[in-house]
Amino acid sequence: MKLLSQLSTRFNRYMPSKDVVLFLVLLLGSHFLWKLVMNEDVDGDRIAFLGIDLSSSFRVLSLFYAKLATFLLQLCGDDVRLDHGTRLLFGNGVGVLIIWGCTAVKQVYMFATILIFSRGPWKPKLWFVPVCSFLLLVFNSIRIAVIAHFTGLNPASFDSLHELFRLLFYGIIFVMWVVWEEHFHLPVISSYSIKKSV
Repeated sequence: MKLLSQLSTRFNRYMPSKDVVLFLVLLLGSHFLWKLVMNEDVDGDRIAFLGIDLSSSFRVLSLFYAKLATFLLQLCGDDVRLDHGTRLLFGNGVGVLIIWGCTAVKQVYMFATILIFSRGPWKPKLWFVPVCSFLLLVFNSIRIAVIAHFTGLNPASFDSLHELFRLLFYGIIFVMWVVWEEHFHLPVISSYSIKKSV
């Protein structure tokens, strides 16, 4: 019996936490649910939820991000202006188009889904999810401006920067989930086990 316990301890030490596996399942599950219910033109501005066209709503968000990125870039001294709605046009003729996929709605949805289905008390979720969602949107604003800036300098850098920031986005989502686990979910478990043992 003792040998079995030691093997179990060693096995658990090298295996990912059940919570990390749950995170990955929720991340992938929310991604596939999005793909199932959203009809999207990945490189364009057409998007629908179960056949209901949401393109005009996403255009408003795209325009907001385009205006905000233009403002941030001009504030930093870039020669950039809005051209044809959501296209950022640099003085050297390079353009960056802000489409629905740039709005971070999908990432905020995925984060909210992960947190809603994660273990832990509901009361802190009521403020934690909106605060973190707001922080994701702030990061998205910075992401768009940085990608646009470097694309304006070197158009060939767009794809690699876009992928890098996509990974950073999901990394931030993971870190926010870890903060939830460490400060809200696990302390509840610890206080419960302390009360139970007393």
